[in-house]
Amino acid sequence: MKIILPLLTIWAVCVLVLIEYKNAEANFVLPRNIEYTGGNGSAKWRTLGQPHKVIPRWVYNDYKSKNNLSPEVELSHEIKASLQPEIDRQIQQSIAEDNLKGIIGTFGLLQYPLAFFLFVSSLIKFKNRIGKFALTSSLLAIGFALYRAYFTSLGW
Repeated sequence: MKIILPLLTIWAVCVLVLIEYKNAEANFVLPRNIEYTGGNGSAKWRTLGQPHKVIPRWVYNDYKSKNNLSPEVELSHEIKASLQPEIDRQIQQSIAEDNLKGIIGTFGLLQYPLAFFLFVSSLIKFKNRIGKFALTSSLLAIGFALYRAYFTSLGW
């Protein structure tokens, strides 16, 4: 137990930092709220298998609707070139969100039982530095897992 508690504590802190870093990279989509549900109340987190194919079509169709153009109209190369920065931004956003979802769906969900285990273990070992570090870390891990709603953000 002398080596397990510190290792699990460090692992929990590393996962916490990784999730927060990826959340910042994805423009702080956690906790997922109505803005990310498409307005229909469904929080199902979907991934775009090939954002490079889907997103340009979305951006072009959005441009056409905002400018009252028929969906059949072919956009000029100049207009497509002017829309490219927005396409690139949305592709990067989609990739960052997909990466975050992958981390949340694996390591993030493990934070719940691991943080609880660390909390209980740290109460037993509270008298030494490792116990105090584990207690603090477990409370942080539990707090972030609940505040960022790892489980419910997946829409399960």
